[in-house]
Amino acid sequence: MKDGEGLYTQRCAGCHGDFGEGLGRWPALSGRAGTLAGDRPVKTIGSYWPYASTLIDYVRRAQPFGDAQSLSNDEVYAVAAYLLFLNDIVDEDFELTKETFRKISMPNERGFHDDDRETTERAFWNPNPCMTDCKTDIKIIDRARILDVTPAARPRRQAID
Repeated sequence: MKDGEGLYTQRCAGCHGDFGEGLGRWPALSGRAGTLAGDRPVKTIGSYWPYASTLIDYVRRAQPFGDAQSLSNDEVYAVAAYLLFLNDIVDEDFELTKETFRKISMPNERGFHDDDRETTERAFWNPNPCMTDCKTDIKIIDRARILDVTPAARPRRQAID
């Protein structure tokens, strides 16, 4: 984890901040309880990601931005361990390896479910949808970005404990 802190500072902090808080348009990586509440949830490693393997794979394949796949396997494990530490998932003495990552339980591991709509909603599907008398004179009158359909900011509601 200690090696990961140095690597993170050198290769990641410029975009994601010294403590994974995110900078500018770059996403926050750290944060747990409460980051998913509200109108604009912040999907951090500690609040949203379901598996440590997802983190390791993403760092290995896509990071650092502009220099993807430049980290060695040991560096990937070190950076991932530091990110897990920033999210209070592992302690500062934790060493991430291909064996130890299986022991990590992510806070939102049980927050994902299989998509079962094909079985649970099948009775509602129409096997013979109407495909006649469809409207043919479709006219685009404006673009969403011009209409400014983004909702106005509302005061944040306080999370219920």
